Amino acid sequence: KQMREYTPIPTLADYKDWLWKAEHDLEQFRRTTNAWDMANCFLDLNALPEWIEKCDTSPKILRNLAVKKLQLMTNANNSFTLNLDNLHEIDHQLRFVRMFYNHTKHHDSKSSAGLSGKSVVLCAPYPATYPIIFNKLALNDRIVEPEPLLAGVISFWRSEIPN
Repeated sequence: KQMREYTPIPTLADYKDWLWKAEHDLEQFRRTTNAWDMANCFLDLNALPEWIEKCDTSPKILRNLAVKKLQLMTNANNSFTLNLDNLHEIDHQLRFVRMFYNHTKHHDSKSSAGLSGKSVVLCAPYPATYPIIFNKLALNDRIVEPEPLLAGVISFWRSEIPN
């Protein structure tokens, strides 16, 4: 009898797996425009720097970058203010990821930048064309496009993480 070849089961064993999962979940969100798929991608990107920081095999320069970006994401020094008008910049994208994932999931009323205690609602542009695609994120009175933001964060980490 010959042994069957099996494809590896996707795991989350290190930071490279989390980046791969983020890429997978972003593709899934692009296909489905489903809030769950979008939230999965935010989860991945929120966790990624902590995985890099705590991984013994991550290069020191990458680990230092992850620590620096994690401090910014968590606003450890109370020195960074998220500006939704600057979501094209990586530091604002990273801070948004953290605030979105950690504050909206807990319905945290202490959050800033319009993310406090509000539901996350996917919406479509108006006037709508068919098929209607719900690919915008409504936060209070602001509309944020999650796809380019998530893609920007993935691209940033992809450029920093060695293959």
